Amino acid sequence: MHLIQVAQVFGAEVAGLDLSIEKLSAIEKLGAIPVRVDDFNTLDPVLFRQGRPTIVVDLVGSRLSLAWAAQAVATGGRVVVMTTFRDVVAEFDPRRMVMTEAAILASRYASRHEVALAGQLVATGRVRPIIGLTTDPRGAPEIHRRLRDRTLVGRGALVWS
Repeated sequence: MHLIQVAQVFGAEVAGLDLSIEKLSAIEKLGAIPVRVDDFNTLDPVLFRQGRPTIVVDLVGSRLSLAWAAQAVATGGRVVVMTTFRDVVAEFDPRRMVMTEAAILASRYASRHEVALAGQLVATGRVRPIIGLTTDPRGAPEIHRRLRDRTLVGRGALVWS
């Protein structure tokens, strides 16, 4: 959810792919285009009224969702992979990627500069922290369960007393 806000700060038209009503609602509240991806046969990559999104954030991480995201993104756009699952392999058409100047991005860590920028964006109110669950350390298994079930909206945070 934070990535959606940061992309918008830098001028992107963002679409967020997910399955859950709660996450899709959060995506829409952030001003991004929510795309429910439980049935790809019913989705048309040109469903976007104002044109294709310049950033597609895939919060599902399936072979089908990643392939759909790659074909839905605008020319010069980016597909951002936010999840990893064992044995999930995606296929992309390299010719199409070159012809549309698209890119696939994924990141596990942030540089010092990126952390500082994120802090500035939150401090100035341009990005709003979204915390879906706070708990003491005993509740960590619940955070992990929600992550595995793909039901955690935003971040999970441990509160130490």
